[in-house]
Amino acid sequence: MARLTGSLCGIYERTAMRSNARGNMNAASLLVGANNYEVVASSRRTMNGALPTLKVTRLYDKRIIYPFCGCADMPLFDDPQSAKHFAEVYGWQLVQGDIAVPE
Repeated sequence: MARLTGSLCGIYERTAMRSNARGNMNAASLLVGANNYEVVASSRRTMNGALPTLKVTRLYDKRIIYPFCGCADMPLFDDPQSAKHFAEVYGWQLVQGDIAVPE
């Protein structure tokens, strides 16, 4: 079974490379669901607490889902871990929403 899995991975990689060479599709276009998104969460310290920072990108078309013009400000937190956790959870909620109702 492991040998079959390895050969399928090799086929996937060769197909992705051939597709890139022809310009038909990129490797990210083969990703589906939440694997097609990148969520980058962190926090910044301020004088009043920690502010979550978040960037959500759809890999297929390199579209930035968050932040966008007019988005609400993130709330302040007492510690950086809570701020980062909030940003990660919020980012994956945005991903699920974009999967359900893409633009």
